[in-house]
Amino acid sequence: MPLRNLAKVAFVSYCDLVEGESIHPHIRNENCLRDVLVVYLGVLAAMFAVSPIGFSIPLLGSVSGIVTVVLFLYVPMLLARNRGEDIANYGFNTNRWPKSLLLAVVSMAIILPLFVLGHFALREFICDTKELAKQIPVMACGQQGWSFPELGNWREMPGRTQAFWEYAATQFGVVALTEEFFVRGTLLTLLEKRLPPKFRFLGGGLGLALVISCVLFGLIHWPLHGPGQALATMFPALWFGWLQSATGSIVAPVICHAMANIVQAILYAGFV
Repeated sequence: MPLRNLAKVAFVSYCDLVEGESIHPHIRNENCLRDVLVVYLGVLAAMFAVSPIGFSIPLLGSVSGIVTVVLFLYVPMLLARNRGEDIANYGFNTNRWPKSLLLAVVSMAIILPLFVLGHFALREFICDTKELAKQIPVMACGQQGWSFPELGNWREMPGRTQAFWEYAATQFGVVALTEEFFVRGTLLTLLEKRLPPKFRFLGGGLGLALVISCVLFGLIHWPLHGPGQALATMFPALWFGWLQSATGSIVAPVICHAMANIVQAILYAGFV
């Protein structure tokens, strides 16, 4: 793309960001909170029910993980159909892709380095204290082996192994996509419709709906990963939710969510 055209895309995206217009005009206001509560509790109950299942299916993974992915993908579709709405209005679209790409790249350039520094700070100041170390995700302090040991130590990982690329593809195409569709695309959209944010930053809503969605996002990690991981995921959820609110699409949240998971996995692989 010529430099002039690229600059034009960035400028148009920036203007769109500042404008901060309504991004949920096709979502009905009726029963938003009720639908969020019913759908979320139903999915959470199903996740707790399947979490004790310990066996896996070859090439697909654990049964509990498969059920979770199916729920995150199809429940929003059924909800949209029941409400007479299009899933494109739940963020499942590529509208405003220049804006989404711009926000994703810029925000990752700012946040991911801080995340890496925070990881090292965590190990330096918390992991050496036994009582504090018990309160954070177990993998962060190397108290147990990482669930994807094929990656090995980061110093020996060239970044082109089959295991790494399979993991990265899974993060983009399965984990981040389905979680963002369910939490940010569906739940946050309905919450913002019923509880409109009073403040916006570059078009993204900052309000009660965002906070609630972060708590809900954290809790869905409890059945499979425990309370420590549930608490830890609430903070990046602020980032992902703001991205979705600013763009009306899950494109930027999916990109940032997947990249954050990949960076986290590389950091963990280097210290276990």
